[in-house]
Amino acid sequence: MAREIKFRGKSTHTNDWVYGNYVGNCDEPTICGFDIYREGSSEWQEEKVEEFSIGQYTGLKDKNGKEIYEGDIVQLNEFVYEVGYDDKRFASFVLLRKQDMFKHYFGEALEANQVDIIGNIYDNPELLKEDRQ
Repeated sequence: MAREIKFRGKSTHTNDWVYGNYVGNCDEPTICGFDIYREGSSEWQEEKVEEFSIGQYTGLKDKNGKEIYEGDIVQLNEFVYEVGYDDKRFASFVLLRKQDMFKHYFGEALEANQVDIIGNIYDNPELLKEDRQ
């Protein structure tokens, strides 16, 4: 089964998260768009988003069934990690922890259903400052 390819980003108009297909050929260099299917609507629309906030869906869900995206902050036991992408090894999504510079790869002794999403690096950067006890 193929992984669902979708993205999220923060709307430049509402500051809410929007989800959909990434459109990279925007007129404005720092703003990109998404084609988002609005709940209850049959029309596709473009929504401009903050370029720095764009993250891809990993195809994985946390232990509560929430979709995991690049930029999410997750907790595994007492440690806090950022979800990132490593294009140098396996081209896969990883958990990053600045304190130990070690990468944990999903599927290598770590399953997505072991982690709990506690925030993201855009809305909750303070969560990465130290591990939660």
